[in-house]
Amino acid sequence: MNLSGPAYDVVPSSKIRRVTAKRLRASNNDKPQVTLHRTIGAGPLVDRLSALRVAGTGSANPTITSIFAVALVRALRRDPVMNSTLEADDELRHYDEVHLAVAIATDQGLITPVLRPSDLIDDVTASEALAQLGQQARAGSIKPEQLTPF
Repeated sequence: MNLSGPAYDVVPSSKIRRVTAKRLRASNNDKPQVTLHRTIGAGPLVDRLSALRVAGTGSANPTITSIFAVALVRALRRDPVMNSTLEADDELRHYDEVHLAVAIATDQGLITPVLRPSDLIDDVTASEALAQLGQQARAGSIKPEQLTPF
């Protein structure tokens, strides 16, 4: 019987991985976690995507993700309770700005850079911002401040 526990290797973490882990741990410990499941018809998103592609958007390549991100931010602005946190002293904070983290797959795992309000003005701007964050994430050039919503 092995009483010392399972064997393991210690692997040094990158600065980005440490920041991500710290933020996730803090989020899970300090904030109530809410999961909401809904089924939605994606027809309007697909129609919007088709219209943007027909109209041409310059260097941007709009995606369902970028269109959905903009729609989500607009919805959160209309319902401030959904863009709020419940603090330890039972203070409910409604935030003026919506900062949206988007999961991006990299060779090192998922990373969640944050789209800022200026990135979410419209579908084209959101598409450009998502593409840039994706390139930075995959190249390993994301800065720690790009991983925090505040």
